Amino acid sequence: MTLFSIPESGWWAIALGASLLFIISMRAAILKSQTREMSEQQKRRGRWLFYVVLPLGLAVTLATNLLRPETTPALLFMYSVALVSLPLATLPVLPRITRRYNAQQQERPGTPFTVDALSAVWAIVVLGGAAVGATLALMTTPYGWRH
Repeated sequence: MTLFSIPESGWWAIALGASLLFIISMRAAILKSQTREMSEQQKRRGRWLFYVVLPLGLAVTLATNLLRPETTPALLFMYSVALVSLPLATLPVLPRITRRYNAQQQERPGTPFTVDALSAVWAIVVLGGAAVGATLALMTTPYGWRH
């Protein structure tokens, strides 16, 4: 069974699921990183942007990519890989980054923030692995395959 033996409707369902997973996980990340000092107005503005702009942006990105000549299942596969790999790269190291950021802001407010090496390596390995894995998956499928 090959990767793209899934019918196009299945790839649409996978892409929708990846979108929902991305939105839910990014919302969780935002809630974890919010500080008590943030005003209610900032929190409301963030919620509006999150629930309106993010889904709209995902829809525009997907629609724009579907105008390309590649087959729809391949584009939906790449879209899904991207949306699943971003939370996998950020959520495990988010508490570490947030602690480091808060500590730095207390010690030296206003200085530029840098991510520690472990967090950077994690993100690079996860995103790089997703890119290599997706590339290999696409390279092993016959060119011009349509379902």
